[in-house]
Amino acid sequence: MAITKLIADSITSGAVGVTQADLWRLTSTLSSSTTNTVIASNLERADDASSGLVGSGMSQSSGIFTFPQTGIYEVTFTAQFYYAGDSRYINATIEVTTDNSNYDRVTQNLAHIEQSYSIAHQNVTASALIDVTDTSNVKVRFAYASDSSTNLNSDTDYNLTYMKFIRLGDT
Repeated sequence: MAITKLIADSITSGAVGVTQADLWRLTSTLSSSTTNTVIASNLERADDASSGLVGSGMSQSSGIFTFPQTGIYEVTFTAQFYYAGDSRYINATIEVTTDNSNYDRVTQNLAHIEQSYSIAHQNVTASALIDVTDTSNVKVRFAYASDSSTNLNSDTDYNLTYMKFIRLGDT
């Protein structure tokens, strides 16, 4: 009986489970370049009637995302590219700073586009676990690149290129 009460008290107080979950998306299509380009604008929190938010959520300024509380976060970046041709590589990159200044590439995932129709689409997803020990200094941003003039796809009504943040637990 004591364990059941402890679990019930923990759930009631919010001590267990996800305390932060947030989803942001790109709202305007961007052209790609051969060097990593940080997404610095045209971002919005998913605002569909069915979209959920747990906790206070992330904040962002010029594409730099600030965490609402310390902890271990799973951060996922899905980039959807399209192109009327072949592209040897497209990439999605997650960069993190621990000093609010210098960014480190913590993950990068690559794919390619092979044109089979007039315009071909391809998704690339990168994911990382980030230990947020200080919300003033640990921040994250997202970048993309390709070897061709691909486009990073977007929409304001649903997720094509998006960033997901889930706090998994304490640091």
